Amino acid sequence: MKRAHKLLVVGGGAGGLELVAHLGLAKHSNVEMTLLDGRPTHIWKPLLHEVATGSFNSGQDELNYFSHSAENNYKFLLGWMGGLDRKNKIVKVDALKVGGKLLCGPRDLHYDTLVMAIGSVPDTFGTPGATKHCLFLNSPHDADELRLKMLIQGLSIIYGASEVPKLRIGIVGAGATGIELAAEIHHTIESLAMTGFKLDNLETTIIEASPRILSMADEKLAQFAKESLEKKNIQILTDTKITGVTDKGFILGNGTFLKKELRVWTAGVRSPRWLTKTGLSTNHQSRILTNDYLQSVDDPDVFAIGDCSATHVQPGMQGHIKILPTTAQVAHQQSVWLRHYLKKRIIDGDTSGAAPFEFRSQGFLVSLGHRTAVGSLAIIRGMKDYQVKGHLAKGLYVTLYRKHQAAIFGVPKMCSLLIGDQFHYMAMPELKFH
Repeated sequence: MKRAHKLLVVGGGAGGLELVAHLGLAKHSNVEMTLLDGRPTHIWKPLLHEVATGSFNSGQDELNYFSHSAENNYKFLLGWMGGLDRKNKIVKVDALKVGGKLLCGPRDLHYDTLVMAIGSVPDTFGTPGATKHCLFLNSPHDADELRLKMLIQGLSIIYGASEVPKLRIGIVGAGATGIELAAEIHHTIESLAMTGFKLDNLETTIIEASPRILSMADEKLAQFAKESLEKKNIQILTDTKITGVTDKGFILGNGTFLKKELRVWTAGVRSPRWLTKTGLSTNHQSRILTNDYLQSVDDPDVFAIGDCSATHVQPGMQGHIKILPTTAQVAHQQSVWLRHYLKKRIIDGDTSGAAPFEFRSQGFLVSLGHRTAVGSLAIIRGMKDYQVKGHLAKGLYVTLYRKHQAAIFGVPKMCSLLIGDQFHYMAMPELKFH
């Protein structure tokens, strides 16, 4: 009997999880599929700003890999990748500890085909003090920590226990994450009015090194977003570099000091630096260099998708970006393409005639708070993007998460979750204040 082909996917983010979900449902008997991740649950990363502000309940909506794997015909292993032996096709897994207790020692996972989908980590660009004195928004734990600190500071102001009469928040980076976080914080503080906290007590500042916010967007859309934020009394500092961070605030490039009790860094991401020690070629952001078929340039049996892959844009794509951006949209399209390619490669045994991966931008959407958003949609390829603002854009923004749910659960279950969420929102408080 022919040995089952071992397909190992490292990383259960948007790309990796969608890949195993679809391949698992196909029920290929001669493929043994395993997902490795260091966390037992998954939550869609673009929603972390809502987790941080309490408008999205991660405890209710996160996916458990153990139960999902049982329902979708793949095996889940809990653990962090620690190394790669390409010669013997082995992924090294670090010892697993939970609460200081050793659950199991180091493990070796054998593979025939390896898919790296490990995502990204914050990049502080070597800014002194940033790692020590800033909060980040890279995981549910990060989001919960930020929400708890905002809540404690807010309550201490209400009860007169704070030395500072304002909730002063500094957000570094005016990309989608920073903009969405600032707008969502404003909405949360509005809802705190019932506790006695007033919007006058909130002082939010976005700090951006570029000349304007949302540098990837059309200038008119960026201006719309800027005006929307300023109506919420959110201060925006552009062309402003940060040369250092302390436990009191930010040291700006012009020598001034910006006092902020809460400091959040959303300015950039990179792949984990340990990827440079795997023997795979990487770029300056530690992202794995791939060919047009998402294979490592060093090894045809190793694929990389999502934030950890450095895939060049195709000739003819507009813009100055040479490597595809670290977005959920890219990860989703790479996952969809790769599942079809792996079927040809592993099941059919023939990839001749397979077209290389080609990213087709569908535009972007950025939430500006509870009822508004801004973005552009690439409705017809090759034509100018269609710009959307306000309620319509917000409605489209909400559908992005439902699309992700459909990819990992299937359309019927996504519809059930949608209906269930509507009843939950009717019965429960709008925000999570704990």
